[in-house]
Order: sequence, then structure tokens, then C-alpha cells
Amino acid sequence: MSEAIPAIPVGKRGDDTLVRLGKRRLSWTSALLLAAYITGLALNPAWESPVPLCVVYAFTGVPCPLCGATGAWIHLLHGYPLEALRLHPGVWILAPLGLATLVMTLRRDLFGIKPGPSWRRFMNVVGWVTLVFILGYGAIRAVSVLVFGIEPW
Repeated sequence: MSEAIPAIPVGKRGDDTLVRLGKRRLSWTSALLLAAYITGLALNPAWESPVPLCVVYAFTGVPCPLCGATGAWIHLLHGYPLEALRLHPGVWILAPLGLATLVMTLRRDLFGIKPGPSWRRFMNVVGWVTLVFILGYGAIRAVSVLVFGIEPW
């Protein structure tokens, strides 16, 4: 006879806790957004990667919907908004959305203040609009490369 394996308790559905800090916690969402801001500020805008940052572009030669977003993010955080816009216009949507999400998750994680239903509905709509914009922009860029042979950057 085989022994029963004890179940490993997991968090509640939708719980993304990374670290517990007493009664408070730090979620994966907060940690990843903080890492994105800190990394973007730490990297020099003049830095160029020796390897392509986008796996899709490296293998196919066609830019993905987020190609250029890393460089745009770094330039925007260092105060070069026009260069950020040239690299990827979606950064103007993603940066405020990321900042709002970071503020709300840190308020929830550190102070226990939960966003109301109107805020959740608003973020839901903004999230979908962002997704449609990024995918549409990616499709236009892919067509410009495949059909017209025009590199977008």
C-alpha cells in the first residue's frame, strides 16, 4: 500500500504573495514592477545590447508588438521622451498604467488599502485598450516589414 502524500497548502485563488512582512505582504506584481523601474533607472540609455533583446525578432526578422519597448522604457525614465516615443509609442500607455498599478498594489500590500470596484473596472478597461493598441501597433509594424520592407526603427 502506498502512503498518502500530504497536500501542500497554497494561497487563496488569485493570491500572488511573494514575501510576507508580518501582517503585510509583498506581491509578485509589486516586486516585478519595482524591479522594472529600478532596472530602467540603473541602465544607461546609451547602452546597446550585444545580442537582440527580442527572441521573435532574432529568429524571424519581424518585430514583435513590444520590440523597442525596453529601450523606450529606459529612455523615458531617464528623461528622453521623444527618443522613447520614436522607439515605441506604446510606452506612453504602459508607463502610466504600470505606475498606477504599482501604486495600487503597494497600497494594498503595505497598508491594506484595497481599491474600490470603480478603480478595478477602470483598470480593466485601460488594460484591454492597452492590449488592443499594442497588438494593433505590432500588426502594423509587422506588415511594414513583411510587405513594404520598411524597418520601423
